Amino acid sequence: MSSSLVQTMKPLVPSFLRRFVRKAQERHIFFEAYREYLDLDPTLMPSEELLNRLVEGWGNQGFSAWSDYLHACLAALAESPGAVVECGSGLSTVLMGARAQRLGKEVVALEHHHKWFPRMQYRLRKLGITGARVAHAPLKSYDGFDWYDVRQTNLPGQIHVVICDGPPSKTRGGRVGMLPVLRDRLAPTCRILMDDAAREEEQAIMDLWARDFGLIQIPHEGDKPWAEMRFATS
Repeated sequence: MSSSLVQTMKPLVPSFLRRFVRKAQERHIFFEAYREYLDLDPTLMPSEELLNRLVEGWGNQGFSAWSDYLHACLAALAESPGAVVECGSGLSTVLMGARAQRLGKEVVALEHHHKWFPRMQYRLRKLGITGARVAHAPLKSYDGFDWYDVRQTNLPGQIHVVICDGPPSKTRGGRVGMLPVLRDRLAPTCRILMDDAAREEEQAIMDLWARDFGLIQIPHEGDKPWAEMRFATS
């Protein structure tokens, strides 16, 4: 069928049917790519092409980490001597969790959204992933900012990697609360991977962390810039 004919017929197909077909295609792409991902040695990094197919199949591109940031998250997990905490949950939780259980490590994702939380729990169960868990952490008002309420999340005592991709930017203070709330749990060598590092809000937060907590910033350019931060004394 020619592309022109497809475009001609498209308005004749009900929107719900188009959405159904699109979702079916995404599921097929994801599970095909996910099987390839599981076949890889967990100490080896997936190719950019495979990560791009996983992002496409996940079907939530507006909120999914792009391939270079996903690669960085997986590399940090592989190199981490201990637990990884993720601010927000999504495709990165799935991919890190699948590897964490094979590497004997733990990933904990904080999720505030009351609808997305059970969906992520369901996806982890459906995929048989035990190396990651999603902890429901509603946003709580702190002094000067809102951030996840971690009191009932059973976080690990020492955190070696933080994947900082939440809460949403519209939250009061954005992501600034991570350091004040989790500082006492962060290992001296903890690595913080900040997504969306090119945004003014994230730049301001990283500048504040550098001033108040002695962090140094290592920028990573690309289609979706991100940054790594570490304690200057590590």
